[in-house]
Amino acid sequence: MPDPLPESRDQRPSRLAALFHRRWEGKDVAIAVLGLLFLSMSGYAFRGPLGHAFAKLKAGAKGGETVGVFEVIVDHEN
Repeated sequence: MPDPLPESRDQRPSRLAALFHRRWEGKDVAIAVLGLLFLSMSGYAFRGPLGHAFAKLKAGAKGGETVGVFEVIVDHEN
């Protein structure tokens, strides 16, 4: 005899769909705004290092520059 009721997982929406279909309260909006503010201020604070990293990626630098060393004199006494 077949089961007349579908499984419970078929009745529930996915977690992502449930996130967008539920009513957003003030605290949810405040947390989202604070999170976006934190990300934007972090990007502004680290704009120098991030700019250098993006420039390296854009230039295609993988391991650094090649350097040649000539006439190395090592003075062990001093």
